[in-house]
Amino acid sequence: MMKKKFNNALAASICFGVMAAGSAQADSLLAPLVISDSALGFETLFSIKVRGNGTPNARMVAADQTDLHYTYLRKGNNIGSLFNLGQSCHHENGNGRVSSWDMINHTINPANQWLADPFLVDNSVAFTPATPFYGMAVIDDVASLNTAGNSEGNSSGFAYVMNYFTGMMLDYKLLNNHRSTVSGKFDVGFTRKTSVDLAWNPLLTDATVWLGVATGAAMTQGNSWAGSITISQATNTALGNVSPTIPHNGPSNPAGTGVYNNDEVNFSGDTPVNITCMGLFTRNDFLDLTQEQNTRFGGWTRKSIIGDGTFSQGGLVYKAELKWIPSFITNTTQISFQPETSGHLSPSGSGPHPNRPF
Repeated sequence: MMKKKFNNALAASICFGVMAAGSAQADSLLAPLVISDSALGFETLFSIKVRGNGTPNARMVAADQTDLHYTYLRKGNNIGSLFNLGQSCHHENGNGRVSSWDMINHTINPANQWLADPFLVDNSVAFTPATPFYGMAVIDDVASLNTAGNSEGNSSGFAYVMNYFTGMMLDYKLLNNHRSTVSGKFDVGFTRKTSVDLAWNPLLTDATVWLGVATGAAMTQGNSWAGSITISQATNTALGNVSPTIPHNGPSNPAGTGVYNNDEVNFSGDTPVNITCMGLFTRNDFLDLTQEQNTRFGGWTRKSIIGDGTFSQGGLVYKAELKWIPSFITNTTQISFQPETSGHLSPSGSGPHPNRPF
């Protein structure tokens, strides 16, 4: 029921308020949520900048041109497909162009380019898929290979998922595959701690959904990405990882599984969530009926994110939250979209991590 509610809320809130083979080695950016659907007013805008090698202001000089490779991973053609957790993603890929030390802004649907840069007349700077599109994307800077595996990352940027019917928008930072020599391998730096806290506020005021993304060295290769992750309390307690088998039932049972409500009461049990490629999930996907009913006014649990061991080496979790804000003048809504795993970046390697918020 909550999944249906949030599905409608998302389609009436964001909504309302509303590569074949990829490059094997490259500086990559992950866009974990990409939506473009003109019938519903959805569009995603990319703002990408690169440092790279070469001469500034050399867009039309082929020798100095830095090429981009886009791999769009299509989950489906409608918003419901994002909740189909067992569905793999189909690859749609092609090349774009950007100069060294340059910045480009573009939408997924070229007809909506006015939202990004009304003066951009060279549409060949970016590759975009057919719309409607629901899924994610990996953007490779093929001129920056991260050969040493410890590069700070030459490419960076932001994505803006908006609804131009209602004016609502969420944004996020594009995730760089820092310290990886492989396109699409975004788990490097996340492998030391794989636990994640999932928390939600009272259902009367907030709607919460999480986005799970399976990552791995092959996610931009072939015709599709079928890597999967399991979000569960039952694994990964070794190697200094924070134990996922809490919350606990007290000092006498520190290893008990379960969920806390907003008054420190634990309700035991664990329901794993399996996600192929990427997908949205709600509290109903990892709570049993007793846990659901007793955490309507808020709750939390801690889980582990485990790759399938064959394709995906790990995964990421993001949290989207829609809050209804009462007002004497007019009621309004606010959407937040934050990475739940951003605090679990490895401190090892050279220099500060470019994906940290500081």
